[in-house]
Order: sequence, then structure tokens, then C-alpha cells
Amino acid sequence: MVRRQEKSSSPQDCMQIERCLSAKSSLAAKVLYPLWAFLKMRYASSAEKSLLGFNHVCQMHSQNPSATVTVAPPSSLRDSARSHIKELARTQRPRVVIAETEPSN
Repeated sequence: MVRRQEKSSSPQDCMQIERCLSAKSSLAAKVLYPLWAFLKMRYASSAEKSLLGFNHVCQMHSQNPSATVTVAPPSSLRDSARSHIKELARTQRPRVVIAETEPSN
């Protein structure tokens, strides 16, 4: 809290008090990492299953029965999932709101 004297004819009679309030959330430490880990695991497993299903359908409907579809290595799936989750967490996470009171004039 900051105290400043107002400019008036009698400075001892008046004091102006300014208050700055800030609200900070502790949710980031408690929620963000578990959410990120869950989304990372969920996205990686669903991406891998989707790719395997797509490859299976392509092989079933292939004109050439001996043709095989190239399967992406799991490391590239993990890297893709990791970058997508980081981007999602960076852009979609809840923002911390900082509130300040306006000094009264």
C-alpha cells in the first residue's frame, strides 16, 4: 500500500491511499502438468490407433493384395503428438487474470 499526500492547502489533513490488487492462480502448478501429460498420452494413443486403422483399411481395399502401406515409425508419432500437445497447452490453457484497481481521482 502506498500513501501519498494530496496537493491541497492543508497537506496534513488529507491523505490519498492507492491500492493495487493482484490475483494469481496456483492452478498452473497443480493442473497444467497433469492435464498436459493426460492429453499427451491420449493424443499419442489415438493417433497411433487411427493410423493403424487407416493402414488396415488401405490394405483391405488395395488393388494389389501384395502392396503394403508404409507405417510411420512410433518415434515420429510421438514427436508429432508432443509438438501438438505443447502447442495446444500453450494456446488453450486458462490465463491468469491480474486485476488492478484504478486510483480514485
